[in-house]
Amino acid sequence: ALELSRKDSSTAIHLVQKNAEAASRANVLPEAGQAKLVFSNIGEKEAVLEINEQTIPRPAGANAVALDLVPGKYPYRLGVPGHPATANILTVAAGDTWELTVGRDGDAWPPLQLY
Repeated sequence: ALELSRKDSSTAIHLVQKNAEAASRANVLPEAGQAKLVFSNIGEKEAVLEINEQTIPRPAGANAVALDLVPGKYPYRLGVPGHPATANILTVAAGDTWELTVGRDGDAWPPLQLY
């Protein structure tokens, strides 16, 4: 899918190519009619994600965890001790997989569409 948007004098391009076979091998293919959210913490401190009335802690350097979500809009909060909490809204559609990651410096990265 290709999406173009304008802001002031700039054009943003959002391009997504979905490959079901590769997504299945990487274990990021959502169930039919669902969306998937992958939460990763590659930082040096525990990170906590609050989304969909769930609190999900991830120890430093732990393997990613995946959540199945129904399509919709989800307010979330991502916190790491010593860093300002990140609060935002993630919109997911059926067949989408998104990732929320805490980087090595402890900062939350912007949501990344994996599939």
